[in-house]
Amino acid sequence: MISSSSFVIDQLKILLVGDSATGKYCYVKRLTHNVFSNDTRKNEEYDIISTKIKLDEHTEIPIQIINISGSQCGKTKIKTYINNIDGYIIMFDVTRAETYDNIMMWKKFINSVKQTNNLPCLLLANKCDLEEDQGLNSVMASMDNYCQAIGFCGYYKISNIDNINIEESIRTLINEITQHRNSVTTSSPSISISQTRTLSVEERKKEYTLKILVIGERGTGKTAMIQRYVNNSFSGIYRSTIGTDIALKKIQYNDHITVNLHIWDISGEERFGGMTHLFYKNAAGCLIVFDVSKPLTLISGAVKWKVDFDNKLNIDDHNPVPCLLIGNKCDLVKEGVVANEAQMTEFCHNHKFNHLYETSAKENINIGESILFLVEEIMKNIDTMKGVRRRLSEIIEIKEQASPKIQKSNCCHS
Repeated sequence: MISSSSFVIDQLKILLVGDSATGKYCYVKRLTHNVFSNDTRKNEEYDIISTKIKLDEHTEIPIQIINISGSQCGKTKIKTYINNIDGYIIMFDVTRAETYDNIMMWKKFINSVKQTNNLPCLLLANKCDLEEDQGLNSVMASMDNYCQAIGFCGYYKISNIDNINIEESIRTLINEITQHRNSVTTSSPSISISQTRTLSVEERKKEYTLKILVIGERGTGKTAMIQRYVNNSFSGIYRSTIGTDIALKKIQYNDHITVNLHIWDISGEERFGGMTHLFYKNAAGCLIVFDVSKPLTLISGAVKWKVDFDNKLNIDDHNPVPCLLIGNKCDLVKEGVVANEAQMTEFCHNHKFNHLYETSAKENINIGESILFLVEEIMKNIDTMKGVRRRLSEIIEIKEQASPKIQKSNCCHS
């Protein structure tokens, strides 16, 4: 908690964004006057409101809230306000799935203006007093993991009308901003203070955060694969994934590069739910899993998942997202086309998979090898990939770059 006796803090500038009619204006009214307003007016561009937030009996923090109209995302006019902020809030409406769909659009816009993805930011799911959009049911179940993966410092379900988590949310953001300021102030201004020379870019430590999708029909062993890779464990008890789960794994790629893997385990039912485009966003790589003992999970399963993946993410033929075909449960007897190596190689080539691996979560066969190969494919073009979070020497941010046109890689390897 912030202590008033430790330092005097100047006014914090907090940006409030989100689609139109998500409740931003009512949120501000709750904060400033502790009332609920039925006013549904829309900002033309922005409102600026100053107030003080009481953290405890002795501490009040002055803040300025810049409430941006939902129509202003990407507009040049508001970039001046974004440049000066200390943190921001993105709000969506739990009764309208399309407002969730635009979270990353707002986040990317702010990061591009600030030229950093390290700014304290909070995600608010408003109107929790109402019934959620059915399209968001699976998303809401794993929201904490989603926020951690995307880079939000916190997440709250709020209700302006019932005054749920209004003050709690803003206090959380204020504390995050203060901690961020302290870390910037106390951190070393140079990465080479204890050294006699400045390190070159090539010598500095790099850290990347990669989003990896694991998709395929239900019952193919996706969750078991992830558990084997992350925890080196296997459970013979089948548990159907609801919506999506996210597992985290940090690997030391080489002496200079650390990779944080955010592995998204997507339910086999999601291809029929129309929400996959939300899960696919910013993916750096993909594993499409089938069961070698059940050819239909390949022929009518993996094929359809690959089409869905290509249609919603791999829209640029010159810079495709690496995708591996995984034949899981290779400890069982192969059936049909799966048993024919030549046909499988041709299948992999025709559907533009980077590689085919046969794996077994039960026997721990090729689990680590397949994911390492995928990471290696990603790292070939890491500095031109979109949606990849990068850090250099812990304190230096590398901006996203536009993807140049490159030759398409070969599909399969024997």
